[in-house]
Amino acid sequence: MIRLAAIALGAVWMTGAAATWTAATGIAAAQATADGPGRQTIYERLGLDLSTAQSAAEAFLAAVEAHDGLAVYFLLDPQSRMAIADAWRRLNLQPLLGQEVDRDEMLVMFDDLAAMNAEESIDGTNGYLVLDIFSAADALFRLRAQQGDSIVPLPGHPQIAGGTQFRPDEDGRQLGDVRVTGDGEDAVIHLIVSARGRWRVLGVTQGSGDDAVTWLNAEPQ
Repeated sequence: MIRLAAIALGAVWMTGAAATWTAATGIAAAQATADGPGRQTIYERLGLDLSTAQSAAEAFLAAVEAHDGLAVYFLLDPQSRMAIADAWRRLNLQPLLGQEVDRDEMLVMFDDLAAMNAEESIDGTNGYLVLDIFSAADALFRLRAQQGDSIVPLPGHPQIAGGTQFRPDEDGRQLGDVRVTGDGEDAVIHLIVSARGRWRVLGVTQGSGDDAVTWLNAEPQ
């Protein structure tokens, strides 16, 4: 029943997604308003250091290893946050998983998410129709942790290797690439600096060439 409802309720979720989309895209304005003397930003409250590309990459790696989806979400650039919101709105987890997942497995994941998020859902709806994208991101990371897997493609026992390689994009914005080594193929965390000087994650690429696996957006649009 839940699997059939996952498809049948898609239209309902499309309507409800407007609030989710607004939350994902409007968060920067709310953070700007909150910044000021004596006021902690969401990053400070979560203990996230975004002052340099290296510190942001280290915080991101620690959050991924801890399966802390909430911290991961706030370490992402708004463009990548929008990608998460869009995937959730479309009931398509594929862009978020960093690997190929068939439709049957995805429906099973929705069943599991429904059970995990029942207390955070609107009464009378399935549990995966959570109220906000923050809960959705966190639940997905917790689910993959229970399955003994990770959403973000990284080598086993990952560690930051070397310094940051800086480069400009076509619009002159500064990007940074931080290499991650470990057991398996190396990965690269791609970051971009905001107008307020905060470094945030665009995405991750593991491997190279035709075998490369990309999670979210490796390059700004």
